[in-house]
Amino acid sequence: MIDSCEHIIPLSLVVELRRLRGHARSQVARTGKLAAQKREHEARVRRALERAAAPVFKKTGKPVMARSRLAGPRRVAVAAVHGDDDAELEAFLARADLL
Repeated sequence: MIDSCEHIIPLSLVVELRRLRGHARSQVARTGKLAAQKREHEARVRRALERAAAPVFKKTGKPVMARSRLAGPRRVAVAAVHGDDDAELEAFLARADLL
C-alpha cells in the first residue's frame, strides 16, 4: 500500500506517523500497566491492614497426638530363575503319575 502511494505521500511523513503511533501505543500500554500495579498495591495494603486488625490466632486445648504410621506387610523381592522351569515341571508331573 505504501509503494502505491509513494508519489502522493512523502516517505518521511509515513515514517513519522508510524513513529508517533508507536509512541502513543506504548504510552497507552504504560498507563494501563501503572493502573494495574496501583490497584494491586492497594489490594495488598488493604489485605495487610485486615490481617493487622484481625485477632491473634491462639492455639487452645490439648494438641493432637502425633501418630506413627502402621507398619504394612513387607514386600520381599523374589528373584526367579526361569532357566529350566519347564524341565522341572515335566519331571514333577512324571513322578506324580507314578504315585
